Amino acid sequence: MTRSVYSILVLLLGLNACAAHSSKQSRPEPITFSLHKPLARNVQFLSSLDGYQGHETRRTVLGFWEIQIPAGKNFSYFYEVDGSPYLPDCQFKEFDDLGTQSCLYLP
Repeated sequence: MTRSVYSILVLLLGLNACAAHSSKQSRPEPITFSLHKPLARNVQFLSSLDGYQGHETRRTVLGFWEIQIPAGKNFSYFYEVDGSPYLPDCQFKEFDDLGTQSCLYLP
């Protein structure tokens, strides 16, 4: 019994420590962005599509935060997790004029 409880605790700690990010597109639109942050209380999505205004994401039961965005043109984006900017691992990144990075979505 103790071994199985220990295994479950290790698994839960491992899931809480990592943050997975993905995007999935349903043709022709929209694209769904997903961020795995199970301990977060609030996650917002900010993009260059509207001047980096924050958009609420939807929390799933597995600790993912999701949002659907109209696809079709390039844009840069990042997240705000519990009030702090967060840049996930993403394939394409760019620097802005202040030297900070954003992810790039390239359809």
